[in-house]
Amino acid sequence: MNNQSKNLLKVNNINKDFLDFNLQNINFNINRGDIIGLIGENGAGKSTLIKTLLNITNSSKGTVYWENKDIKANEISYKQKIYTIFDTPLLIEFFEYSNIKTFFKLMYNSFSENVFDYYYNLFELPHNRRISNFSHGMKVKLNFAIGFSINPDIFFLDEATSGLDPFSRKDILNLLECNVIKNKSAAFLSSHIIGDIERICTRIILIKNGAIIFDENKKMIYKKYEILIVDDLTKIDKLKFEVIKFIRTPYDIKVLVEKRKPSENINNKLSLEDFIHIFIKGDDCF
Repeated sequence: MNNQSKNLLKVNNINKDFLDFNLQNINFNINRGDIIGLIGENGAGKSTLIKTLLNITNSSKGTVYWENKDIKANEISYKQKIYTIFDTPLLIEFFEYSNIKTFFKLMYNSFSENVFDYYYNLFELPHNRRISNFSHGMKVKLNFAIGFSINPDIFFLDEATSGLDPFSRKDILNLLECNVIKNKSAAFLSSHIIGDIERICTRIILIKNGAIIFDENKKMIYKKYEILIVDDLTKIDKLKFEVIKFIRTPYDIKVLVEKRKPSENINNKLSLEDFIHIFIKGDDCF
């Protein structure tokens, strides 16, 4: 596969201005095989960024390219190739099983009834009940069944699994990962559940105050970074480590450091949750 076909989405210098908030100079690519975890505090800009990538919210500056084409000028064909699941399922409440199949077959050229039937039955969803009578978890599962049946180039997920029990969430994330690998597609997910991000994501993007402050392959995080616990910052060996951020606790100082020479092996002791917490909330070092 050449580089051009590998790249699905290019986000080029996106800015969005509000009265009290701005997206600032957002740049990144989504490639085939990527499962990207977008992480940030409430109000950091995660949902605004996703809505911009969906062309729901217009950017003040910059361009989003899908396969080298501006999504604004190619919106219909672009939206045939993506599927989005928000934290609140957006479904037509009076539909039943047969209505769902008819509707999405008309909406998406790639919709497969056979694939839909497979996942609908796998998730044990009812055939003779209106969506309005589904539980929240059932609606989430239905959304994923539809998404898998469309086989999009990119899944956009905004807190999409928040209404699921831990077992169903794990099963669905495993299915999402398998779909991305099998179909050479991609997924872009925002979640506060760090365990979900750690389980399936291949890349981590951190956003703070509307700006991307970190974008790295997940495996490289475990090879490049460590968290040291010290009582004095001056005790850190600066020949071995570059100090990135630190957080003081009542008992010690947790220091995020980057190794001067990345390890060949993955550091299984590094907590991704602690890494993210210190990187976003920590103080800059000397």
